[in-house]
Amino acid sequence: MNITFFEICLMIILICLSGLFSGLTLGLLSIDPLNLDIIIESESDEAKYARAIQPIRKKGNWLLCTLLIGNVVVNSYLSILMADITSGTMGLILSTIMIVIFGEIIPQATCSRYALLVGYYTRYITIILLFALSPVAWPISKLLDICFGNEVGMIYTNNELKKLVQIHEHEQMSELQSKVANIMTGALNLDDKFVRDIMIPWETVYKISIDTRLNFEVLLEIFKKGYSRIPVYRNNENEQEIVGILFVKELILLDPEDEIPISTIMNTFKHQVLKVSEDYKLSNLLTDFCSGKGHIAIVKKRYDNHMGLYEEKNIGILTLEDLIEIILQLDIFDETDITMRNRRDKIFDITKLGLFDYRRKKPNSISPQEVKAVIHHLKYTYHFFREIPDKNMENLINKSKIIDVSSSNKTELKLNRSPYDLVENNGLMLYQKNEFTDYMSIILDGKVEIHSGKHDFFSEVSRWFILCPKILEQTFNSHQNKTELQDFEVDFSARVITDSRILRISKHNFYNEINCIKLKKNEEKIEIKIE
Repeated sequence: MNITFFEICLMIILICLSGLFSGLTLGLLSIDPLNLDIIIESESDEAKYARAIQPIRKKGNWLLCTLLIGNVVVNSYLSILMADITSGTMGLILSTIMIVIFGEIIPQATCSRYALLVGYYTRYITIILLFALSPVAWPISKLLDICFGNEVGMIYTNNELKKLVQIHEHEQMSELQSKVANIMTGALNLDDKFVRDIMIPWETVYKISIDTRLNFEVLLEIFKKGYSRIPVYRNNENEQEIVGILFVKELILLDPEDEIPISTIMNTFKHQVLKVSEDYKLSNLLTDFCSGKGHIAIVKKRYDNHMGLYEEKNIGILTLEDLIEIILQLDIFDETDITMRNRRDKIFDITKLGLFDYRRKKPNSISPQEVKAVIHHLKYTYHFFREIPDKNMENLINKSKIIDVSSSNKTELKLNRSPYDLVENNGLMLYQKNEFTDYMSIILDGKVEIHSGKHDFFSEVSRWFILCPKILEQTFNSHQNKTELQDFEVDFSARVITDSRILRISKHNFYNEINCIKLKKNEEKIEIKIE
């Protein structure tokens, strides 16, 4: 077996070309076109390699045909050459060993790990081969394009993407953090979940009636709850019909003393109520929230009322915060987060709000601020109070009774107190018709119903209403005219109907305070005469 130097060089060149074709076939064609785009957008060192390889990789079937044709030609020629140099059987064995080891295994093992690097440094050779074999490769590639279409790249489903994220999360060399992976997984899960999966049950939702008046107690309760939006309902037979959403920020300029009804706020600030079914997809709801339809949704359920008709029932609510928590897969706590779900802890001490509830610091008492307000109200309303100095008015009010008519359960107020006894005897009656009284009453908080006239005419009065002011007017006139005090008979009935605070000023305390004013004036006159 005589082998010339030329044959040895030719065999080496053929083996190298075989290895190049085999390695590039595996290396370049194993790179997904979409993966190249991803690498190019990254800030890694491989971005430069991917950017140079991308124009070649885009040729797809042309590149495939060129590498395969070149590989087959080289391997065939190498087999023929070995058969000529040696015997047929020995040539087959030697060519097979060289092709497998040096033309397949080693090049493919290298290119599978360093595909971008090898492809970058051999890109010019690949371009030359493309055009050199184009007369044969290009027509075949066009035929493949027609039959199988252009190469699109690997497109993952949601489940495949979630698995890919998990693999990257647990890979030690990966830069993907666990929190980021959780967010990505939560976003991918969004399209597979429905409103019923995360909604807050209707029974635990804080809501408010449209007939409620925004007094101090209601505003304080709203503040303690800590919500920015509150569903407003109207009782409609057995169902609570949602008629609007109350934005708490719109209450910032309200005066609790005005006791404005919520219906007025609803008519002034109209907001769209987003209502969705229980099988509504969370991805669609997120789109609704982002498009300005609101940040809270009322969840409805249709059911058969056994009369051939379908009705809707409120079964829960869902907020933007709940939706974001599902995406982030963690609980969001704000500064005053007192949530509707028992699974979360309260992070705001509501006892600190006692600072604002100055009316309830001491039972059966009145604050200095309220004393000044009562004095101003009395002097503005009735002329005879204007004759009394403010200091004496303060003494009179501080000596008077402050009666709290309250109940631990507001809905059972009339069950806890007698509706026929006077408030001094733990009842609800302020005045009874055709009976005598010694008190003028001022309603500081709450509501009172009044029945008057022959036909028992009914009316309701609330804060700052004054009952029986004539009893003190008669007392003032009696003192001025030096006549005896007359008994005062009430021509109406008055009963407390909600939690209330009543200021009761007796005519005897009022008469004594007037006497004190007169005595002081006499003492001042005597001192002036002595001087």
